[in-house]
Amino acid sequence: MLNLRLNLRCSLAFTTLAALAFSACSCEEVETFVPGVTYDPGTVLSFGEVSVSSEKTLNIKVISNGRAALKISSMTFPAADQTALSHFLFEGKSCPHDGECSGTGLKADLINGVSPGVTSSITVTYRPCPAAWNGNILRAGFDYSTCPSAPDQVELQLIDNSREANHKIVISGQPAASPDISIACMQGGGHCGDMASMLNTPCTFLVFGNVTAGGTACELIVEVRNNRRQGKPTGELALERIDLRLSSTEPGNENQVFRGEDNGFTVLDEDRVPVTYPILVPIAQGANVGTKKLIVRFDGTGPGQWVGTMTSSTGARFYHNDPTPAKAPFVTVGVSGYGASPTIQVYPPNINFGPVEQGRTKTATLTITNAGSSDLNITDWRMEQDATNQKFRITSDKGNPPITVPPYNMNQFKVFVSYTPPAAGQDMDTLKIGSNDLKTPTLLIPVAGGALPRIRVDPVDTVVFELPSPRPPPPIPPRSKTFRVTNVGYGDLVIQSLNLLGPGGDPASTSIDDFSIAGCSAWPCNQNITLCPPSDPGCRTPSHEFTITYANNDSSELDLAELTIGSTDPSNPNYLLTLQAEDNPCFAPSPIITVETQNPKENVEICANASMSGAGGMMGTTLTGFRWEFLFASSQPTPALNPPDQNRVCFTPTLAGVHILSLNVTNSCGAMGSSPATEVINVAQ
Repeated sequence: MLNLRLNLRCSLAFTTLAALAFSACSCEEVETFVPGVTYDPGTVLSFGEVSVSSEKTLNIKVISNGRAALKISSMTFPAADQTALSHFLFEGKSCPHDGECSGTGLKADLINGVSPGVTSSITVTYRPCPAAWNGNILRAGFDYSTCPSAPDQVELQLIDNSREANHKIVISGQPAASPDISIACMQGGGHCGDMASMLNTPCTFLVFGNVTAGGTACELIVEVRNNRRQGKPTGELALERIDLRLSSTEPGNENQVFRGEDNGFTVLDEDRVPVTYPILVPIAQGANVGTKKLIVRFDGTGPGQWVGTMTSSTGARFYHNDPTPAKAPFVTVGVSGYGASPTIQVYPPNINFGPVEQGRTKTATLTITNAGSSDLNITDWRMEQDATNQKFRITSDKGNPPITVPPYNMNQFKVFVSYTPPAAGQDMDTLKIGSNDLKTPTLLIPVAGGALPRIRVDPVDTVVFELPSPRPPPPIPPRSKTFRVTNVGYGDLVIQSLNLLGPGGDPASTSIDDFSIAGCSAWPCNQNITLCPPSDPGCRTPSHEFTITYANNDSSELDLAELTIGSTDPSNPNYLLTLQAEDNPCFAPSPIITVETQNPKENVEICANASMSGAGGMMGTTLTGFRWEFLFASSQPTPALNPPDQNRVCFTPTLAGVHILSLNVTNSCGAMGSSPATEVINVAQ
């Protein structure tokens, strides 16, 4: 009884709690999805000191982090100084004097809505001296001393649909004097790898001296300096690129200018990795100069003497944003260095043996020259594909590697590449020559040749089956012609297949079955006949003869077909031979069944004949073939037709009922009736 009461109380308590919970849930408000936003930076966007001869662009990130799309409805600059405001561009456009910039200074997605989790931006560009610009190009010869020097500051106010709704960001910048570039380095030679000595300015020449390729590269320190102008705020110096343009004193190259980057010269940062442009050189607050150290390296792989001079605008050229006319668009530092480097040259640059008979050898000659300024060491040579030298063999007039070739073009030797094709086909390979040429440590020489077969067909393009003259009456007996396939190349020719089609490649042409080739029962017809090259003294089968038979079996007077001869001739793998035949037309016969037996009955022999059938064709055509069949027979089993292939046929029905007899005939010129004749025979008991 106690347990029952406890259970009842628990049940009532649970019911009461559930009702209260349902009542509470039913009274809650529907959840609202509110936009949220984070601006980065959130309060101050500072451009710092920016040269009056340049511009600087920064972004205010707009991060939509609410649960609905963020929209900015207004971007204004309350009480902004109009001169200061004119120094800032928003999305590349200036804001009107009333400070309302929403329509032009915001991206479309900020106006239309940025989805939750998506980041957009407001792009701001600071031009401390707008008068120096003509559109997006700086005015030539502009007097930057006329630019303003007072700091610029405006307050940006953004109205959006987030809970905060109103956001303010201070944008500031300081007009600064144009950067003043100078280059410092150690003067004179002997400073390779010297990172600690004092650097002299101005730098006039980088002297690398003699550098041997494969040894220790010569590294010279260059310090790019940005100097504060007259103690005023000065913008950061930007190096847009550094290139090296050098002349070679080697014979034949005296009047040419080459890229230093292609001849062993590189520019690295202090960590000895290639530089990334632009290189920015700011001046720290309180300092008079900003510096950036770079390394110019020469590894000696460019052979011979290299020279660049300021007077010829060659050497190391530093492109920058210092607008000083005497320095723009680049300042130059002279360069000199001598590269002791081997340079491999091979002539000809490729080998094409052309057609070579199977089992015969043909040899090509290569000349290897050292066009560099130090010893060239040939370390190895090999064929890329033919590693076991079954087809190619390499020798030289100096034996096998290692081979040393002294510098300069007068020193050379010869390499002989022999080719013996063991089988028919095209061979493609690559001769790889290894050396101590750092630019080309492995020189690749393409090699080609082959014992190539070549097909010849007689007659060349058409086999003609002429009508006898005078034209005989039908049926004209089948006529046969031959064609011969011959290998006139240097490697085995394999006749792979024969295929017969109608004109234009029509597989349904009615002319196809008028032609036949011995040994072919279907098309395409596989052959696999090998014809040896006649240049081979042991060749016994350089050619093969095929026989084509033509027998007209329809009403055509002219039959055309295309015979494709598939072979291993790479230049003509599908040889096309036209077949052309003339004949008297052969019209289809007309089968007719005549039942001889009157009042047919079961178990009594019934006979029929085809004597009333029309022979078709022309005068003299006769019926030569008969095919009798039952389409239906009430007798079971079906009665035997005796004989089934003669003009007259008989059968004995075992049961009364319908028996349907079918007949088709063939005439003496090979045509069959277009459709069989049928006869319904009702057999009585």
